[in-house]
Amino acid sequence: KKWIKNIKKSSITIYEDSYGLVWFGGIATGLFCYDPYKDTISQFNSDPKNPLTIRDNTIFSFCEDQSKTLWFGTNKGLDRYNRSNNNFTRITQKDGFLSYGIAQILEDDDGNLWMSTRHGITKFNPSTFQFKNYYASAEFKGIKFSDLKVGCRTINGEMYFGGENGFIRFHP
Repeated sequence: KKWIKNIKKSSITIYEDSYGLVWFGGIATGLFCYDPYKDTISQFNSDPKNPLTIRDNTIFSFCEDQSKTLWFGTNKGLDRYNRSNNNFTRITQKDGFLSYGIAQILEDDDGNLWMSTRHGITKFNPSTFQFKNYYASAEFKGIKFSDLKVGCRTINGEMYFGGENGFIRFHP
């Protein structure tokens, strides 16, 4: 389809949410949402002058939490998609984040979001807006996390985050 031409040949991440919508993002491409029921595409681009747009056009990761809220890891922070208003809430280092560049987002059983960033792992509680940061140099013995979406949560709740020089495994 013609909208595919809008997505540059770059790293692309794809996610299907619980409503059956398919989300696409990549390096400097913006965010796209395909609705297979209507056969339509919506495009979301960052506008620095409008705080209700997605913060950045580079999308690294997606996560839909237990309450069906959709979260986007971007090059400049974490964004929450507000379905009812079709807009975004930006969450950044000013709010308590360790680093920009959210590579991977995983949710634990308690609804906390765990994210790999360029400088370590961040735990974020969306209900209380509290952060706990784990620094790569101190806690992870030389593992450098990158912009690669490398991570998974196992069926027993363990989390794996990969980076340069290895990976870490823990249970929240």
